[in-house]
Amino acid sequence: EEGRDLFRNVRDLYFKTRNTQHHPGVAGLQITRLYEVEIAEMKRKYEVSARDLGNVRSDLWHGTRASNLLSILKHGLVIPPANAAQCTGMMFGNGIDTSLQSTKALNYATDFWNRSGMRNQRTFMFLCDVALGKVHKPRTPVGHYPVRGSHTTWVEPGRGGVQNHECIVYD
Repeated sequence: EEGRDLFRNVRDLYFKTRNTQHHPGVAGLQITRLYEVEIAEMKRKYEVSARDLGNVRSDLWHGTRASNLLSILKHGLVIPPANAAQCTGMMFGNGIDTSLQSTKALNYATDFWNRSGMRNQRTFMFLCDVALGKVHKPRTPVGHYPVRGSHTTWVEPGRGGVQNHECIVYD
């Protein structure tokens, strides 16, 4: 009984924010388990950011591969150094990739980007609380990111050279 309403709400948001044009193997995935995660150090940092920056949202998805899960659960979502080896992301600079679209985040959680298929794997996503602060909304992908004075890049589908929603948080 405990958590049933939370599970139902998250599942409903997941289905509501799917993009059915994403790969069928991704768009057809179901939520099987839900965990509420709170990392004390990250929560303290977030509360300060949320208070100082404002523009808070609780509906942004972050997908990750299983190989990153333990690190995230221990340290939270961290931005790797710009010279770190990365498989995906960075079109809009070095930050944490999130999306309003659950299936966009799922693409990062699966083998979709390296074209090796789904391979019957477990996927992991986080529904994040994010303090966006001052948002930059690019019209083209050209530019240096983050844009000076902004805390977040918010890319609408069909703009900025992308087909799907992206939100990149730089701190």
